[in-house]
This record gives sequence, C-alpha cells and structure tokens, in this order.
Amino acid sequence: MGGLPQIFTGDRLLADDFIEEVKGYLRLNQDVAGYNSLIKKVALTLTLMKGPQVAGWTRDMGTWLDTLDPVLDNIPNV
Repeated sequence: MGGLPQIFTGDRLLADDFIEEVKGYLRLNQDVAGYNSLIKKVALTLTLMKGPQVAGWTRDMGTWLDTLDPVLDNIPNV
C-alpha cells in the first residue's frame, strides 16, 4: 500500500527525509505478510539505496544481512 520512498543516493541533506519516508512506508504496510521481519525491512531499505556514494555501504550491509540466521536473528515486532 502506498508508493515506495524515493531512491536514496547518498545526499546526507536528504538522509533524514529518506528515513522518515521508509518508516512511514513500513508503518503503513505493517500488516502485510513479511513486514514484521526485521531482516526484510532492512533488505527492502537497502534496495532503495542506489548510486556510487552508497554502493559500498549497501553491499557491506547486504553481506552482513546474509550472515544473520533467519530464525534466531529475525526478531519480529511484538
């Protein structure tokens, strides 16, 4: 439900607005299957970050995310 937040390209002046857009999108879709997964929330957010200023960081965060256990480390919202 609702449109995805604008792609974040690394402009620090727009970082707070991007974070608020992501939080609003996740809040709006909290009853959608999978959106209670912290791992999926982070994975979604990483897909919204593109460009040379963020490429290394998003790659590193994706690599870290891949090391998490989907059962033990995926604490649902309660």
